[in-house]
Amino acid sequence: MTLIVFFLVAFIILNTLQMSLLERTREFDMLLSMGMKGRQLIKLILREGFFLALVATGLGYALGVPVMAYLQNTGVPLAEPLRMGGILLDLKLEAQITMQGLLFAPAVVFATTLIVSLYPAYRATKKKPVEALRHV
Repeated sequence: MTLIVFFLVAFIILNTLQMSLLERTREFDMLLSMGMKGRQLIKLILREGFFLALVATGLGYALGVPVMAYLQNTGVPLAEPLRMGGILLDLKLEAQITMQGLLFAPAVVFATTLIVSLYPAYRATKKKPVEALRHV
């Protein structure tokens, strides 16, 4: 389940960065046509991915930890309690805050954002300056 969530997060981040790239194609083309090196453009886009990862991880902590603490203390009832054979089954969705959860998940999301931002950065540098001038 966690792997599926991380996979979806990677595609959402890739989509966000790809749309950012497409919206600013003229800007990047102009920078390339003015002599900016491909390496510099890659660094610029990777920096944007880094700050996106930083903000997303910070917001995830700020919003996620209180929700997890609430779910750990109270839980969410999934169904009415069942009584079977003298045993009461109280089905609740409860969270458990662990150090692994507090460190591993954000680190994976942060790393995934940096890795996924490589593709749009690479793609932005594939244009030749002559082609880039057509968009300006």
